[in-house]
Amino acid sequence: MTWSGARWARALGVFGCLAVGAASPVAAYAQTPVAGDSARSDSAPRAHPLFTRRDAWIALGFTAATAAALPVDQLVAHNLQLPQNQNEPGLVRASALFRNIADPGTVYISSGMYAAGRLLGNQTLTDMGLHASEALVVASLAGFVLKGAVGRPLPRQANADADSYRFGRGIRVDGNWQAFPSGHTLAAFSVASAVTAEAADRWPDHARLVGFLTYGAASAAGISRLYNNAHWVSDIIFGAGIGIFSGIKTVQYEHAHPNDWLNRVLAHASVAPNVHGGATLGFRFTH
Repeated sequence: MTWSGARWARALGVFGCLAVGAASPVAAYAQTPVAGDSARSDSAPRAHPLFTRRDAWIALGFTAATAAALPVDQLVAHNLQLPQNQNEPGLVRASALFRNIADPGTVYISSGMYAAGRLLGNQTLTDMGLHASEALVVASLAGFVLKGAVGRPLPRQANADADSYRFGRGIRVDGNWQAFPSGHTLAAFSVASAVTAEAADRWPDHARLVGFLTYGAASAAGISRLYNNAHWVSDIIFGAGIGIFSGIKTVQYEHAHPNDWLNRVLAHASVAPNVHGGATLGFRFTH
């Protein structure tokens, strides 16, 4: 079965809408007051577990969705690479845009928010950038370990088999066996979920709009990896799950531990111009 480029364009558009819709419950979940929120008004916040039974159910849901996508991995990859689909100018431009937003865009966005916050003396922007950067690092480390361990081939390889896995094969330097999970997708969703969780805590009335925009961009980044023949559908779904959990849990942990070493060192760093026309970054170490 083959589809025309126009039909695939419509299908990807629908898939993107569904992806954003599927992320909506997660955005709502992120709006639940996170552990430690009371620290802003109470001197002794109540202790809450970082992981709950609800987290287990959500993780199970992502795992089930990943498994459900396995039978269609090969079909979707084949049809998307047909000439009539790859020659759609709009899809080509959109895929390049959102691919770059995911990587290296997420690094620039998260670190840029942090740097801007320190330069402007805005603690809210500093916290959002710092926590988004943390979430990105956590998700990337998890993805790095899984990619190396699972050893799944990229679909762009000749005669690539979506059902081929070999433990440790992903460690090879050529990168051709690091399909699972999608690094671009987990990066995009980690920053999206962290920013949405921060917005839910600080501006609850606008959290759904923030979630729609950030999760929408992250979903588009994942779809771009399918179009670029860089990943299978199941890689995208599992990568999204890793990113979402990394972002939400990072924000929850940091709000519950506002005085941990990372916040003490980085959240109050100073940035000032120097005599050479550049900037000097200073850190304050406290006990």
